[in-house]
Amino acid sequence: ILIDYLIAVDNLDEAALLLTKCLNDDDFQSKTGRSKHQMWQMLCQLLSENPNKIHSIHVEPVIRQGLQRFTDMTGRLWISLADYYIRKHQFDKARDIFEEAVKSVMTVRDFGQVFDIYSEFEEQMITLKIEQRRKNGKSDENEMDLQLRLRRFERLIERRPLLLNSVLLQQNPHNVNEWLKRAELFKGKPREVVNTFTEAIKTIDPKLASGKLSQLWIEFATFYEENKQLRESRSIFEKAVLVPYVKVCSGFSNFEILDRSPLTLRAVVVLLKFF
Repeated sequence: ILIDYLIAVDNLDEAALLLTKCLNDDDFQSKTGRSKHQMWQMLCQLLSENPNKIHSIHVEPVIRQGLQRFTDMTGRLWISLADYYIRKHQFDKARDIFEEAVKSVMTVRDFGQVFDIYSEFEEQMITLKIEQRRKNGKSDENEMDLQLRLRRFERLIERRPLLLNSVLLQQNPHNVNEWLKRAELFKGKPREVVNTFTEAIKTIDPKLASGKLSQLWIEFATFYEENKQLRESRSIFEKAVLVPYVKVCSGFSNFEILDRSPLTLRAVVVLLKFF
């Protein structure tokens, strides 16, 4: 009741302090029936929306504590923290928070919430710069800044599939199809493709793999083959046939036959060994 009164009379600093004290008291029971979860939401809203009225609390550590305690509120808490810095006109800091958030959230729902607000924020920054240019006239500095903001926004939109893929792999690092999607997203960047396949092979437990693990090895070997790196391709196949639950013999033998080298008999050896 006292908290509601303090908010009503706009004494938000005292209200936030009292809320924090109640939340840190394990024995506290709200007379209004609010749960600790609801009180955290209330506190984070107060902190993020009133940066110029609350001075007695270090906002970021409080919200980060909430991130650790309430995983079902992750998306909203990250947005609250970014909103706090936006309202303080610390836009670079807000962008840093958004970047940290999209790389650390663990669910598709939280990612969607944060990414949508992040992209809206970047759009608003572009709109603000355009309005400033219209009001103050063009200048080389303003034009460079506007182009930087436009490129940043375009890059953010381009990164969305890869960022979402990272979230899905955090949820299930043994998801073969998502690893294959990741390799495809890096198409045209050979080093990143190789790193992706290598990381996937190290990460996936064959017993826990969802999807065809053999396809991952075949795609890895095929990548090298398409880039005329036959020795590396053969090496991948040779490693694959030793992995439990992985069946790549057909792909390996086809590779050797198409290679048409003196080592073509390898295909016959492989077939005899594993069939």
